[in-house]
Amino acid sequence: MQRKNEVVDTLVSGIEHLMEVHQIEYINGKAEVQDIETLTVKNKSIDATIKFEKLIIAAGSKPAILPIEGADGEDILTSQDLLELTEVPSSITIIGGGVIGMEFAFIYNALGAKVNVVEYFPQILNTMDEDAADIIRESAAQRGINLYEGAKALSIKTALDGTKIVEIDENNQTKYLISEKVAMAVGRKANLESLDLEMLKVELNEKRNGISVDAHMRTSNPNVYAIGDITNKIQLAHVASHQGIIAADHINGMQDEMCYDLVPSAIFTMPEIGHVGLTEKDAVSQKLDYIIGKFPLMANGKAQAMGETEGFVKLIAGKETRKIIGGTIVGVHATDMLSTISNIIASGLTIDKAAHVIYAHPTTAESIHEALLSIDGRGIHFA
Repeated sequence: MQRKNEVVDTLVSGIEHLMEVHQIEYINGKAEVQDIETLTVKNKSIDATIKFEKLIIAAGSKPAILPIEGADGEDILTSQDLLELTEVPSSITIIGGGVIGMEFAFIYNALGAKVNVVEYFPQILNTMDEDAADIIRESAAQRGINLYEGAKALSIKTALDGTKIVEIDENNQTKYLISEKVAMAVGRKANLESLDLEMLKVELNEKRNGISVDAHMRTSNPNVYAIGDITNKIQLAHVASHQGIIAADHINGMQDEMCYDLVPSAIFTMPEIGHVGLTEKDAVSQKLDYIIGKFPLMANGKAQAMGETEGFVKLIAGKETRKIIGGTIVGVHATDMLSTISNIIASGLTIDKAAHVIYAHPTTAESIHEALLSIDGRGIHFA
């Protein structure tokens, strides 16, 4: 935890330095809307009034809580709480087997806790490629992480000794999971409650769960922009960052638009998962005519040398266009290699052109080259 805090402090101080260099005034306090062009910002020592021509709302989100008995207890942990614990619990039940839940499952398992994961959908990491989920499921089992897929959390109760009892329904069978701690990892909810959006003439989206924005990140008020989780588009830090660039550029007269077609996903389980574009499930649901290339990391020299051979590179291409339309990497360096596939897709490269690039040896990235070749049965290091 100390190491984590040191890294965070270093990164924050770096941002603060950059703001100072670029003469950006930073005011720490609670902002309140006074009228369509005025904010007040208050804290213990400041009561500032700010007039603005343009406003960017980046109020973020908070962890969502399931509406079940006991879920609103003060001792029920959120993903934020899991980052702040100073002692590792002997056991923990995590409700939610998506990205957040599975990342923390592996973290706390590695720290020595007994971990249960309750996932409502039939597959953990439900939006990911099924082959990727299979690898993570096997890895979890090998590490002693207990997965309950297709299971619904019904209630959370506290025993006399303080331990937590989570009642679940798994395949119409009631089960009780006992652990020292319980954590919620069921997504995030936009921080809309404290914003006076009506005064700003800013409208919500159709689902009423985020601020409605156009491709330039403008709200229904052309002088007000919204970025990040508050828009409830794709709640990822790198998406929020890019939305911020689009909004700032538009305020300065540029016309670039936000596109969500190639948002990369980086999942820090053991092993890692990197994904961009379409999954095979997506291709099937869209009734696309597609072809696949897949290469196992166990056939990669660098992965063998590192002793990290779990995983694969899987590429999806249009059968007629021969353009790469999706890619999933599972394994060591997966998240670092992902940008190569993003650039292949964004550039509209065909299998042949992408495979013509020379990849350095020995690197795990050679697996991308092998996956490209394997689409046409031309793989070199795996038959």
